[in-house]
Amino acid sequence: MRYSLLIRDIFIDESHGDNITDAQQFYRVKTLSRATNDPGELYPVLLALLDQHWDGSGVRAVSVGVDMLQFRETVQLSLFTNVPARTRLYETVDEIRARYGETSIMRAVSLTRAGQLRERSRRIGGHYA
Repeated sequence: MRYSLLIRDIFIDESHGDNITDAQQFYRVKTLSRATNDPGELYPVLLALLDQHWDGSGVRAVSVGVDMLQFRETVQLSLFTNVPARTRLYETVDEIRARYGETSIMRAVSLTRAGQLRERSRRIGGHYA
């Protein structure tokens, strides 16, 4: 399953183009208080890193990565969140997408004008076939 690994470090790397100085780009890592694979916990961390370090100038590329991966079975569960229920939810979503396609279940924002999931699902490697 896709969610069998948990993430402890998440990083964002941003660059402007070819003729840039180190002051114009950044690479920042955030170590999470506990390992997770919950997109609802990871996305706000990425947005906070971007908001905190991006100077508002044009961007050529943004890269996101993870580190310090752990197997789900080796991590202590949280007392404050229902980790097994969320894990079952994400596994079920993965199973539905594997059986019926990526667009069979999606966030509501993908149905808005800015949503890209349906359009990108018709492409192969970002290009029309």
